[in-house]
Amino acid sequence: MRRVLLIIAAIPLLFIAWDWSVFRSKPSAENIMAVKPGMTMDEVLSLLGEPIAQREGGRIEFLCRCSEERRCVERSSISFIYTRKPSTRWWIALFQLDITYPMLWVHFNERGRMKEVFVMEYVGIEAHRLLHTTKLSPCDKNDRSIEHIAWAADNAIALQQLKEHF
Repeated sequence: MRRVLLIIAAIPLLFIAWDWSVFRSKPSAENIMAVKPGMTMDEVLSLLGEPIAQREGGRIEFLCRCSEERRCVERSSISFIYTRKPSTRWWIALFQLDITYPMLWVHFNERGRMKEVFVMEYVGIEAHRLLHTTKLSPCDKNDRSIEHIAWAADNAIALQQLKEHF
């Protein structure tokens, strides 16, 4: 009977361990900082490795300064997802644990060039702070101009923040 109880107790613990081990496989902070807007998918893959998921999106409209209407349209996009929210995050929220984890997304434009890298820190189930982002200007059809983002940390601070998680 005691052995059965131990097995029953071990199953949720094994699930949690598996959930967090899959979540913890991620690229280095230095490689994330080396990813630059305008890179091809192959260049990003050589730095960060294979993503755990890839999503294709359809037509996207967004605010930009490129046109009189202040609207830009992208016909399609692809996103690489390198981390995921752990399945056990609801238990974390239920017990009000302050467990932090990062989310890393790399977005590509319709020409297959990296348009944005975005890294956010979550506490429990809530977004907590931006760790790093850099973005390609949507107005530059040559995929060379980086857009200034006022609320993004400078590179030294971003690298320090990324090293806390990667």
